[in-house]
Amino acid sequence: MCCALIAAISPIATAEVVTRLVGNGPPPNGDFFYYSFTSSEDGFTWQNVSNGGNFTTPDGVRFINQTGNLIQFDDTFVGAGDATVPFEDALWVNPQNFGGFDPTELIIELPTETTEVDFGVAWANSDPNTPAFLDFMDVIVEDSEGNAIFESPFLDTFNAFSGTTGYEGYFTYSIDPEFPDELVDISRITIDLAPVAQGTQFGRGSVNSGTGLFIMDDLNFVSSGGGVLPGESEIVPGDNDPPGSVLVGVGTNYLTTASPSTRTLGMSVTNVGGDPTTFSLIERAGSDFTHPANTNIPINGGETVDVNPVIQFSTAGRLSGAYQGSVDVVDDLNASDPTEVVDFGIELYDPPILSDNSGSTIDPTVNGIIEISNAAAGPHQGALRASVFVEGTELVGQGFSVDGIAIDTDIFAGDTVTGAVGFDAVGLAPGTYTGTFTAHLRMSNDRGHLGFLVGRQDVDSVIWNLSVTVIPEPASMLALLTGTTMILAGRRTSRR
Repeated sequence: MCCALIAAISPIATAEVVTRLVGNGPPPNGDFFYYSFTSSEDGFTWQNVSNGGNFTTPDGVRFINQTGNLIQFDDTFVGAGDATVPFEDALWVNPQNFGGFDPTELIIELPTETTEVDFGVAWANSDPNTPAFLDFMDVIVEDSEGNAIFESPFLDTFNAFSGTTGYEGYFTYSIDPEFPDELVDISRITIDLAPVAQGTQFGRGSVNSGTGLFIMDDLNFVSSGGGVLPGESEIVPGDNDPPGSVLVGVGTNYLTTASPSTRTLGMSVTNVGGDPTTFSLIERAGSDFTHPANTNIPINGGETVDVNPVIQFSTAGRLSGAYQGSVDVVDDLNASDPTEVVDFGIELYDPPILSDNSGSTIDPTVNGIIEISNAAAGPHQGALRASVFVEGTELVGQGFSVDGIAIDTDIFAGDTVTGAVGFDAVGLAPGTYTGTFTAHLRMSNDRGHLGFLVGRQDVDSVIWNLSVTVIPEPASMLALLTGTTMILAGRRTSRR
């Protein structure tokens, strides 16, 4: 097998090796999960699984029992001898071959986007003359697209039942994203237990007369799929958070004077899994909004459902400021699908209050500064005031220039922006020159030209009148007229 996929079972010398991944924390490419198969340590109660049944953990790992006997989660197994794999409690079973056409196997289904998995294994049979070769274990690894790869890694020995030899090791499998040619993820692992199981082995014709024992311990896996099994329903909320908004989830901004005063916000919900389900949107305590009932809404696999309204909000009589609320998005029929939380936010803005110095003609030789100011937000705590930004400029008049108050200049609440008016008289005849500079303004939220504001009002453009007088430069030489006399530097000069 090429280096794209790494699978191995390595001998285990001590219990410390078995638990080497415990406490390493989340790896960089997903969430880290560890099962000791001890209920008090794993945070939920492990439930024994009858043959033909299954058990799914809160993290979305499903154990399917096709071993012919009861799977248990404790330390009451017999026959482990001096094996190092079972470290206190473990998953274990005394597998029995069915003798018919059904294989004897343990199946583990993993959450979507699982990229790494490893666990300790040990097995033995009490019959010292068992015809099966137990020094390797057949494992099938499948991905979510139906691709499969077959592994037969070798195991190390330990002293098992009295007078028999058992075999143990540590199974490790990981996906290398640089070589995705074979498997794209790890969604299903099937372990063939027929060689160690009691009874006639399907497809092999051999018989184990002794008791079989299979043990798994210290299951670790890495997944970014949120604990949902492939094919199950998985509810994913959408959002309408626009560019330039700092609101999380679903949000918008309004001017306090905008009409109508009653507003609603909705959202989309997508079932990215395969099974149909229903979902509910449950209001969290402390919301500033009214939440109509949205419960038990049906949704098929792959379907997107738009829900509106999720919140209702009246701006009438409200002070400017930020208003918040949250809803839980619950998959009603799949407990393995984690609840999503969507935050809703509405920001109300008071209109801008602008002032400028356009009432006076600007002479660049006297005071060539133009300015626009926006009043501060207030007076109440948490107040918000809309900003304006320059969306266009026009400069008219020969020789004039303006440095500042350019396109996309933001005038936030409490700010003053300025520009410097200049004039270049080179090549211009003496006289008075006039012009204008116009700034076209647009209202926005407190993100300026990067934001938006629902219900914004038009803002008058600001026009400054410009004027400057060019006077003649002093003459450096005077022409002498016929019949005149001029004294230069104490010397008499005349022209006749």
